[in-house]
Amino acid sequence: MMSNMSIEDRREFFRMPVDIAVRIDNQDDDYSEPKRYYGCIRNISGGGLKFQAPAAFPSTRPLSMRFSLPLNDDHEQPERAFSLTGIVTRSEYDEIENIFTYGVKFIDIMPHIQDMIVKFLFGLQILAKKHKSRFFSEAETKV
Repeated sequence: MMSNMSIEDRREFFRMPVDIAVRIDNQDDDYSEPKRYYGCIRNISGGGLKFQAPAAFPSTRPLSMRFSLPLNDDHEQPERAFSLTGIVTRSEYDEIENIFTYGVKFIDIMPHIQDMIVKFLFGLQILAKKHKSRFFSEAETKV
């Protein structure tokens, strides 16, 4: 059994917790029309993501995922839509919540798209640090 530390060490990209809507298109076989589902991305990195959805997806077929990320403060284009393909690498089912959680690795992602996602994550890290330092400075003044 692997420890959590060894799993973390295998990751090539830093993951950041998020709460982003995602549309998943899943094709059961080569002849059927894709079925559309909706879920929520729980974390994302330049190499993949974790999402939750009420549907069961096989690990044998790629999933098409569509979601948007706010890339900058530009009011003319505040979000960028991404359409990426991934393969399920891990899945869990929560019987109490009646929801599936999936780990997905991006496949055939273009480097400039991957760079946009990584840039988004760096922006989130900077915001998190600013809010954390502001929180601590406010807490110190109240003591």
